[in-house]
Amino acid sequence: MLALLLHITSCFSVPLGEFYPYGVDQGDSVVPRDDDNSSGEIRISVLFPYFDRNHDSLYVNTNGVVSFLVQVGQYTPDPFPLADGRRLVSPFWGDVDTRNGGVVSYRESTDTALLQRATADVRRAFLDHEKFTATWIFIATWDSVAFFGASEAAKSKVNTFQAVLVTNGRHSFAIFNYNLIMWTTGTASGGDEDGLGGTPAQGGFNAGDGVRFFVIPGSRTNDILKLSSTSNVARPGQWMFRTDEASVEAGGCNSKGSLTISPRSGIMLGGTNVKMSGPCFKADDNIVVQFDNNININATFGSELQSSVTVPLLNKTGRLPIKLSIDGGNTFEYNGVYTSVRINQYTPGVQRTDGDLWQENSPVDINWDSGSIGGVDDQVSIDLARYKMGEDEVPVLDSFHTAVESQSNTGHSQIVITKGQGDGSIEDRFINLVRVSRKGGGSNVSQSKWVWSDLFAWKNEAWASERCKRWHLREPNPEEFRGNCIYSEFYYLS
Repeated sequence: MLALLLHITSCFSVPLGEFYPYGVDQGDSVVPRDDDNSSGEIRISVLFPYFDRNHDSLYVNTNGVVSFLVQVGQYTPDPFPLADGRRLVSPFWGDVDTRNGGVVSYRESTDTALLQRATADVRRAFLDHEKFTATWIFIATWDSVAFFGASEAAKSKVNTFQAVLVTNGRHSFAIFNYNLIMWTTGTASGGDEDGLGGTPAQGGFNAGDGVRFFVIPGSRTNDILKLSSTSNVARPGQWMFRTDEASVEAGGCNSKGSLTISPRSGIMLGGTNVKMSGPCFKADDNIVVQFDNNININATFGSELQSSVTVPLLNKTGRLPIKLSIDGGNTFEYNGVYTSVRINQYTPGVQRTDGDLWQENSPVDINWDSGSIGGVDDQVSIDLARYKMGEDEVPVLDSFHTAVESQSNTGHSQIVITKGQGDGSIEDRFINLVRVSRKGGGSNVSQSKWVWSDLFAWKNEAWASERCKRWHLREPNPEEFRGNCIYSEFYYLS
């Protein structure tokens, strides 16, 4: 696996106040001051998934590595992948020597506030893990650590960084925070007395099988100094990764052209509010989304990592291409798939009270979850969508009838449909759905811009009777059938 090119944002580092709390006063244990030291095996209270395997212990190593199975004393980083069984999480694998200054500390935690923070960090960086809830974290911090061979003057050149492992027991993530990176190399790795040159430090992940790995851009070059001012999640100095699967997945922005969407499917009638991640967004980007190669819709900026769009009326089912542009639709460089679902496979967002008894010219009641399309201060409109059955038994939109032009988003309404506006004509009858729509622009909070009821037809006993009469008038004379039967019987007997 090659090192992936990530979208990098330059600015400043993660302030120490935004590190996960660390230190002896927070309950941390400390790796004894020494060169090339380790914590020894640390039994952890959960199974931590890493590269498709669960681990119940780990090691915190002085030289900027959290490892599984074995401790790591090696000070010069070999290039990933390594095939010697070492399974490594490496925020900064370099020659740290805490005899020259600094502290390496660690602890596991199930503190509620920290779990909530880790949950929010993961959800922000990984759009397809919006339901993730952290149940355990492990915090390892290298605070103001010096390098091996530092001169007295160079001992003030220190690095401060942190690795936070996060899991819910099934999925796992790594958060790297960098505050200050002033040196890259110890003198035993070919560096000079200022901690530069030689074989610089390496950041990334190694499965230990010689095949699977991930390298943070700049590793084993002087560009590793930029870790504190760059990011893959639009927070300078912070990098995030998913680590439980066969390969490591970088969080946040990417330049690979892949588009992540949530939710990945919705009713063919549109209205679903879809969040998207791919490029790093800017507030002044002209974001356009294209559905099924021909329907272009303006999208809304949400944050540096996310934008959103309301799915239009598609009238088509199945897996449809979805593309994203940040230059007004001139180029669509990010691609994904959205699944358009048939009406009869959709859970209605609008409930019809006593729906089997609905009649035109009579008050009927509907209810919906107001939070699904906005807030209580929003206004909504209520329409009757009139459909006819098309080919392959797929309903085709004929027209809309407005039942309520505007009302508060209370989650309830009573409407009256004038006779003929719902049923249509006896020769060409409609099937109907009720649509409740939020008035105004898009929302990054609500699930949808509009929601639908189930398909239904109005109760109309007079029409039912008339249809019976019409069928009866067109019914063939039974004597004709009888005559044919007699003739056939005579023909076969003869």
